[in-house]
Amino acid sequence: MEATSENSNHYRIKIILTAFLLLFGLTSCGGFKAFQKPFEEEGSLVFGYIDTKDAPSDFRWITMKQINPDTPTGKYGFFVEKDLFYRTYVPNGLFKFHEFGGYSYRMGGIDLTYAFPLQGKQEIDPVIKKQGIHYVGSYKYVKEKAPLLELRYSLKRINKPSEIELLRRILQKKTHPSWKNRIEQRIKEINQ
Repeated sequence: MEATSENSNHYRIKIILTAFLLLFGLTSCGGFKAFQKPFEEEGSLVFGYIDTKDAPSDFRWITMKQINPDTPTGKYGFFVEKDLFYRTYVPNGLFKFHEFGGYSYRMGGIDLTYAFPLQGKQEIDPVIKKQGIHYVGSYKYVKEKAPLLELRYSLKRINKPSEIELLRRILQKKTHPSWKNRIEQRIKEINQ
């Protein structure tokens, strides 16, 4: 009976953790659905890419904080799909990417969090002055030398996938016609 009790507790813990992660995922993205309302109602689109194949975990989430104007609810979660991250409903302001992370099978099945530098504006941090489509870049996770049991990394800017390639991936989603038009217009602007 002891083994059954242990298994039962193990499954309860898994259920509680799964419920917590699901709740966190919904709140970190604000429960919103991107590209379902007209462009004018959803604010700006912020998107980018982080190649994490050399990281000790996969890439499941990323958060960004609004620095100016400072607001108590100024933390934004993003959708992450195959290293592409994106979100709409971003207001005008100065933003700083805060953390990203994912699940590590290599390190015994734990969640890992990677913090962005706390000070200074990084290349990835957007400044949104007017509503639109804002590409923050494509990056590669690069492991750096570190003492035992410590993870150090940097993000190196890469050219592929390009802004156009990522916009084409976004266009494959079910989008409101005004988003489709705006994204296609942005692709034409880049190609000129």
